[in-house]
Amino acid sequence: MTTRRENARAYGILVADQMRAYGSVYRWGGQDLQDGLDCSGFVVEWLREVMEKFPEIYDGQDRSAQDLFIYFVARGSGGLAPGSLICYGDPAHHIAIHICSLPGGTNYAIESGGAGSGATSDAAALGRSAGIRFTDSFKHGSASWVAVDPFLLVEG
Repeated sequence: MTTRRENARAYGILVADQMRAYGSVYRWGGQDLQDGLDCSGFVVEWLREVMEKFPEIYDGQDRSAQDLFIYFVARGSGGLAPGSLICYGDPAHHIAIHICSLPGGTNYAIESGGAGSGATSDAAALGRSAGIRFTDSFKHGSASWVAVDPFLLVEG
């Protein structure tokens, strides 16, 4: 069973890991920090490196935002909290990691995004300023979103 202290430690690692990844290039279908990550590849990489949980999603297959949405929603959800995964759309077309909510309704997330399927090379991604970046958690304007908290799922 994972304790809240272990979760707090994992959250600290989350922020440090995201800062390491910040500015990395976006690549559609990317699953590797060195070669570029898309939104779901970034989330899977974070889950693998930081949480060391949910090994069934690290089988080398490209996981879409919808795949991750189905996986986590089937196991329960939770409120919007630091480290929550935000799945946008129905079906989910994008996924990001929520960082914090500030007074006045400002919410921050980290995502790999900005180019969509058009970014299959560094040049295409850089031309669109696409990459791992901090953003407003709800800038995507999707009327449909779900937050799932992987920390809650491992507390038992």
